[in-house]
Amino acid sequence: MAFLTVALLAVCTVVHPIHLAITEIGYSDKEKALQVVHKIFVDDLELHIEQKAKSSGQEIRLHLNTPKEHPMADALIQAYLSEHFQVKVNGKSGNSIFVGKEYENGAIWIYSEFPNLPRPRQLHIQDDLLVEMYDDQNNLVNLDVAGKTGSLRFRKGYTRDVITF
Repeated sequence: MAFLTVALLAVCTVVHPIHLAITEIGYSDKEKALQVVHKIFVDDLELHIEQKAKSSGQEIRLHLNTPKEHPMADALIQAYLSEHFQVKVNGKSGNSIFVGKEYENGAIWIYSEFPNLPRPRQLHIQDDLLVEMYDDQNNLVNLDVAGKTGSLRFRKGYTRDVITF
């Protein structure tokens, strides 16, 4: 399933006829951290962050992946993710730390982690990335935690789920 979603996103980055974001979640026993990687179309993420800022009276132009990239781009992306992608581990909310980002073929890879966590027995996930903006937005979350793998699909009307390991 993970290969299919990555292949689908690779094809779609050229054409971009659909609204799709992919998230990979894994747990590192060594680091005691939930590690998260998001792959999102740059233009969609940029537009949504700018529209949200405008609705609160701010005029922001991110210019992601250009020499004019906003100096606060990382902080604005982290704030957006904190609002629209939330995880509770074993019933407790965690705060994510922005690790970094990379650009590739019209997409942005965003790396973050939830540090100092015990091995998950249960994850509560809220994923409404870009759902306010696009009625057909689909967010796929692939999990590799505690030796178990699986996938979840979030969309308008279905932005929360719980998975037990």
